[in-house]
Amino acid sequence: MEAKLLVTGDIHIGRRSSGAPSESSIKLPPAKNIWFSIVNYAIENKFDFLILTGDIIDRENRYYEAVGPLTKGLLDLASKNIKIVMTSGNHDFDVLKEIIKDNKFENIYLLGSEGGWEYRTIETGSKKSLFFAGWSFHNESEKEDPLLSLKNGDQLKKEYKIAESTPLVGIIHGDIYNKKSIYAPLDKNIMLSSNFDAWLMGHIHKADIINKSFPLILYPGSPQALDAGETGTHGAYSVTITNNLCNYKMVPLSPVRYEKMEVDISNTTGREEFRNKVTEEIYNSVEELYNTNNGATEHLNHIVFDLLLKGEHSDIENVENWCEKFLADDTSFTAPYKRGNSDNFAENVIVRKIKNEASQKIPNIEKLAEQKSVVGIAAKALIDLEKGVENSIVEKIKKNWYAKYDEMIRRNKVYAYLNKDKDNEERERLAKEYILKELKKTLSHFYKQKQ
Repeated sequence: MEAKLLVTGDIHIGRRSSGAPSESSIKLPPAKNIWFSIVNYAIENKFDFLILTGDIIDRENRYYEAVGPLTKGLLDLASKNIKIVMTSGNHDFDVLKEIIKDNKFENIYLLGSEGGWEYRTIETGSKKSLFFAGWSFHNESEKEDPLLSLKNGDQLKKEYKIAESTPLVGIIHGDIYNKKSIYAPLDKNIMLSSNFDAWLMGHIHKADIINKSFPLILYPGSPQALDAGETGTHGAYSVTITNNLCNYKMVPLSPVRYEKMEVDISNTTGREEFRNKVTEEIYNSVEELYNTNNGATEHLNHIVFDLLLKGEHSDIENVENWCEKFLADDTSFTAPYKRGNSDNFAENVIVRKIKNEASQKIPNIEKLAEQKSVVGIAAKALIDLEKGVENSIVEKIKKNWYAKYDEMIRRNKVYAYLNKDKDNEERERLAKEYILKELKKTLSHFYKQKQ
């Protein structure tokens, strides 16, 4: 038996992707659009099941904005005999139940709506059967791990007389990363030992494969990127279960993509050259995106950039003004961008934010480092740090920074189970970044005074 599942969650119908300038006529698409894209994709590709893992509706903009689009989509799916299996999340724990109850859909199963775990076999019109376990939110927060009350797969097969060949699929909305989460903290080890074939989850907006098989543990992420924190490719997941073996792939559907990009402005002089450099980097990035993301840009119409300026510049004070003027004049980035070698175009390319981390260029810093003054000592420390040469001043600053960093880590117990080697690498990187920034700030201040 082969069963096709389209998996998604965290749609947040009622919200709209953010990031378009407030004074601009550009409006990024509402989340209801991606819901209809998901429905159409499920119908066109003849999926057996649509799995919804919670937060289908946004709590801040719920019932009235969501009920029409959601109901229409569910009716369209029902007309094609596609089964919808869902759980509610912290945003829609109350309203989702109301909508399902009021409409009395025959092809929809909201698991766990009466409290606790709900277990049931669901069969498609073509006699394909899957056994589902689902748990839903009943409050805005859930501090206990729902998995603690889960029945193991072997126990369920005996109790419900499930055939050995019938796949077991768990659906839940919760947080597998944070043991202290108030949004249903989930113990991965319970999932791994559950004797289920797949776990399909919601709550985390970034897609992630926690475990590849036996069981598959999957966060599909939000199908439409909703804000600048949701970078990269977004969409739904196609999961095919064949004889208890799960195959999966992302289906890129999001019309919006957020990107963070560094731009080195070291060799620019004057506002016009600065603008041309930034514009060129944006264009190159968009072109590369469409040329290298095989199929991932088919539905993409809006690209929103956050830019981080790097390098050294001789006129750092004016760079801040140029950034403000660049953002104010957003019309240059609403023109269509060609999609690689195709005849399709991106509708809008937007710069949402520019953060300036470029530093003041200090002329003759090597000569400055020969001085015995405080400025000379700072210049020498900066040169040594960039070259990786040991410097007593740098080591003292680093020691103090490490003490503060380690205290922060001890206070925040969320970090207690991070990989120690990776954490030490990050600790070293952050320390160097901080010291470089402070030394450059000191020298920049000195340079401005001289000017």
